[in-house]
Amino acid sequence: MKSKEVRTRLFFILHYNRLDYLNTMGRFDQSQQAVKSTLSELLLYEKGLDDFDKSTLFGNIAMSFFGAGNFQQCIFWLNRIRNEIPFKIRPDLESFLRLFYILAHYEAGHADILPSLILSFYRFLHKKEQLYKFESIIIDFLRNELPETGTPKALLQAFQKLKNKIAPLSKSPYEKNVFTYFDYISWLESKIENRPFAEVVRQKAKSLPDFI
Repeated sequence: MKSKEVRTRLFFILHYNRLDYLNTMGRFDQSQQAVKSTLSELLLYEKGLDDFDKSTLFGNIAMSFFGAGNFQQCIFWLNRIRNEIPFKIRPDLESFLRLFYILAHYEAGHADILPSLILSFYRFLHKKEQLYKFESIIIDFLRNELPETGTPKALLQAFQKLKNKIAPLSKSPYEKNVFTYFDYISWLESKIENRPFAEVVRQKAKSLPDFI
């Protein structure tokens, strides 16, 4: 393997794993500092990354901004994935990225484009050969329940109902892989309890091993 290829691989391993760990631990302030380090070197190595590595690295950058509450920058990095990388990498990753894109626009208050994004996600799922139960539940929520939440109370009740449906799936051997991409349960709890997403993730992560 050529030295440039080795350096590119090391760049990806270091920056992907560092961002992934900090995001998982809810340390989004530290993750934002790590993003600066990643971006300072990205131009040197970006061309050497394959589509899958690029999509997962950009996804972690987007997650860092999401956790920090900077939804516009989160959308910027998700758009880079959508515009620069063939959206056929892996069905489970594509499904996550589409749903993450919807959540980012929801958080950014872009209510006007949500219906078209949800419809596109529905059509994508409809073409999949096999759906996770989680995907069936979430698309039903987005298409049928979320539009009917006309009051804050109704919205909270809908979030609680959704959490009750998906929480058991996080322990399913087949379904739990869905939750490795995004902590949907913590996001729902942040809405139900009116707490920052980062705070909920960080509190849960206290029981996890600390490597940094």
